[in-house]
Amino acid sequence: MKRYSILFKVPAFLLAILCFLAAVFCGYGTLSLVNNNLYQDYPYSVAQAILYTRGNNLANYVSYYYAATKLGNCPDELTYKLEDELPYTLYALRYSSSGQVTVYADDVPVYTIGEDITDGIVIDYALELEYPVLVTDDQAGNLPVGEGSLDTPVTIYQKDIVVNNQTITCDYYYQSVALTVTVKLHQSELANTSYEILSVLYPYRNAMIAGLILSALVGICLTVYLLWVAGRDRQGQVAPAGLSKLPLDIYLVCAVGLYWGMGRLFYSLFDTIYEFHQVLYTVLCIALTIPLLLGLLYIAAAQYKQKNFFWWRNTITGRVLRIVYRGIRALFRVLPAVWQWLIIGLGMGLSVGGSFYLAIGVQGQWQPLFLTLLLICVLGSIAMVCYGGYCFGTLLTGLRKIAQGELTHQIPEKHLFGRFKDCARQINSLSDTANAAMQSQIRSERMKTELITNVSHDIKTPLTSIINFVDLLEKPHSVQEEGMYLEVLSRQSQRLKKLIEDLMELSKANTGNMAVNLTALDAAEAAQQALGEFADKLDAVQLIPVFRAPEQPLMITADGRLLWRVLSNLLSNAVKYAAPGTRVYVDLVEVADVAQLSIRNISAQELTISAEELLERFVRGDTARNTEGSGLGLNIAKSLTEVQGGQMDLLLDGDLFKVTLTFPKA
Repeated sequence: MKRYSILFKVPAFLLAILCFLAAVFCGYGTLSLVNNNLYQDYPYSVAQAILYTRGNNLANYVSYYYAATKLGNCPDELTYKLEDELPYTLYALRYSSSGQVTVYADDVPVYTIGEDITDGIVIDYALELEYPVLVTDDQAGNLPVGEGSLDTPVTIYQKDIVVNNQTITCDYYYQSVALTVTVKLHQSELANTSYEILSVLYPYRNAMIAGLILSALVGICLTVYLLWVAGRDRQGQVAPAGLSKLPLDIYLVCAVGLYWGMGRLFYSLFDTIYEFHQVLYTVLCIALTIPLLLGLLYIAAAQYKQKNFFWWRNTITGRVLRIVYRGIRALFRVLPAVWQWLIIGLGMGLSVGGSFYLAIGVQGQWQPLFLTLLLICVLGSIAMVCYGGYCFGTLLTGLRKIAQGELTHQIPEKHLFGRFKDCARQINSLSDTANAAMQSQIRSERMKTELITNVSHDIKTPLTSIINFVDLLEKPHSVQEEGMYLEVLSRQSQRLKKLIEDLMELSKANTGNMAVNLTALDAAEAAQQALGEFADKLDAVQLIPVFRAPEQPLMITADGRLLWRVLSNLLSNAVKYAAPGTRVYVDLVEVADVAQLSIRNISAQELTISAEELLERFVRGDTARNTEGSGLGLNIAKSLTEVQGGQMDLLLDGDLFKVTLTFPKA
């Protein structure tokens, strides 16, 4: 759909970046105006504050130097050997692009630097300075005593300096002095300061508030849309592709590396660029953060929608850890369980012992880290021991229940790992095997009972009929009645004979005592012969046979006599149980290296049992057993098919009855 198309995603991504950039710009402008109280005041106040701060710094630099050099009673050759070993006037001149600083003593100018400025801004400062005095030991007694000086000279620290190739030990003292300083600055001192930015932003102060709200709302809406469509193809299916499949750790490494490089550059340039440029560089970093963060959210959302922790498995870190985990697991699977626990125990002992040694042996700032490591190792070892106890308890509980006869009990494997999980699986498999054997034994006992019942019923029925009609023959009867009695005796004896023959044949097939002569047969010809033999019987019950086979002969490997018996049983089953007036479909097809012969018909009665039950011995479709038949036909057909190396499958779908015979091609 269109809303998932890349033609919508890319513009939405770019527009979201622009909206957030606008929000950052408006937010920065609004915050700057608020911090400088420009929603109640005018930019002129900011200019005054900047000039006052700049002038105060200049006054401090110049006054500090003047006090140290002119009032410090130091030899000229020691004047420049102060803390930074540079005249403070140089700092002032470098700091100020234009201006003039004059130091007054009793309203008399005693020291001036810089150039005179026409129409400059004049600011007066009253400073109380404590400046260093550097003197030699023999000069310490010459320090002035009185107002604005040290009553008792106190050495701060000593320093050896070289003067005229002679090393002199000097002492640092600090002395206080009160000075009046006048600073005259030019308007150009405001260049490249925050005043320039604030004066530009001031006319748009109200518009920036509206812009902040509007751009933030639009950006948030576009971000929600991007997170919704992330990782979806044109049909809306979750399938990350392209950049959305980029591993998250690679993305983070690239982003962190970029920021690290920009941070290093900013740190190296911080002292050499103006305040205005610092602000621009900060805004640039924020502008770069927005697309990187939005891209990270998009990629993370696309991968998070995939199942099975795709976002983690797709990372390089996740792949490496999986390889390491699989390698360790493969190694542990090779080792016996005893060696596994020996290695785990050795690892726990080494980790606890090593972390304990580091915790008590290392002093200083690293000790808290090693104490934390020791705590983690101890807790990890305790957790491992507790987990092993839990696993053993789970296995023992399951074994106890199985031993008490709950063969269907399954040991939960959800929280078990390694050999514990393997052991649980083997126990569960043993439980399944024992349960299956028990069910098989129960089913075998039930089948034996049913076999005795059904055989007794199927043998007793014709035998009772034979006994009754023999008794009738022994009594006075007419010639016409004698013929009827003999016909019934013949039919019932044949039925009894067939039942016994079926039992014998089934016994031979199941015990492997049946002779099988496998030859190459034409499957289509065998099926047509069987249909021809049953044509009258099918016609008698109003069944219409439909035979379909390939034009070319399809040769199979089978025993002609046994194949005839299989087809005879299946067609006989159709004659007995198919709905009158329906069709019986016989299809022969070639599938790969086998031939499949299927017989389909519609059952006259509702089939309420499964295909597996219908293939059992002495099982009929009519559970009342009112029709003739022993219930052995399908079972005998299946056994004879398997004896010939074939396979017989039964499918019941509603009233549809379908048998498929599969034989290898010759």
